[in-house]
Amino acid sequence: MTRTNPRWRSRKEEAMEKAEEEEEEVMEEEQNEKEMEEEEGGEEEEEEEEGEAEDKEKEKEEVKEEEKEEEKEEAMEEEEEEEEEGGDEEEEEEEERDAMEEEEEEEEEEHERTMPG
Repeated sequence: MTRTNPRWRSRKEEAMEKAEEEEEEVMEEEQNEKEMEEEEGGEEEEEEEEGEAEDKEKEKEEVKEEEKEEEKEEAMEEEEEEEEEGGDEEEEEEEERDAMEEEEEEEEEEHERTMPG
């Protein structure tokens, strides 16, 4: 039987312990990397969701802006129509006034002709 040198044995044990420690460290690092990737993946998902939410908000704002623009255009068109109609009304009123003035003048002239002077 060969005897093992106690020093050699302790070195062997040390080497095995060291190898185990290194293996544990490598496993811990791998686990940490996985966790980091998952967190980053989660952050990316959150960022995507936030980006989608921001896009939806922008779309809503754009729709609101478009609606406001349409309302402004409609209001301006209505104003123009009212001005045109108002212009027609003013013309009609003016014509009526002219007709009334003419009638009054004719009545005055007729009155002057019929009244002895």
